[in-house]
Amino acid sequence: MRETNGTVPPPPPAQQDDRRGALRYSTICHRLLLGWWEGDEYRTTDALLKDLSLTGASLLAETLPPLETAVWICLQESPQFGWIEMTVVDAEVVRRGMHVLRVTFPASCPFDFFKAAIANFGTERPVPPRPKTDRP
Repeated sequence: MRETNGTVPPPPPAQQDDRRGALRYSTICHRLLLGWWEGDEYRTTDALLKDLSLTGASLLAETLPPLETAVWICLQESPQFGWIEMTVVDAEVVRRGMHVLRVTFPASCPFDFFKAAIANFGTERPVPPRPKTDRP
């Protein structure tokens, strides 16, 4: 073990290409409706929520909305959360006809939506039943 003279070494410098300001969490791969305005027409497409943080998310969608524009997402299986506004900041084609969208919230992710979308958020691990024994 090296001598540290009672001091803690400084953390490594942040990587310059890391854009994230918050941790990303896996989701239950929710099906979404993704919507945006194009002129007077409101367009929607199906999408999947890949991961989520308090500041943004990653979506998988067939149709690419315009970059740097407001979009809205709605959980298809939990419509009680309504439409949540986001902005598309980046997109890339991952395979023919599919795009990964990087989106951010205007302020932060609504906490009830966050809890519903994160796999096992706030739940304890299930405890398996005790094994049966023949001992008295």
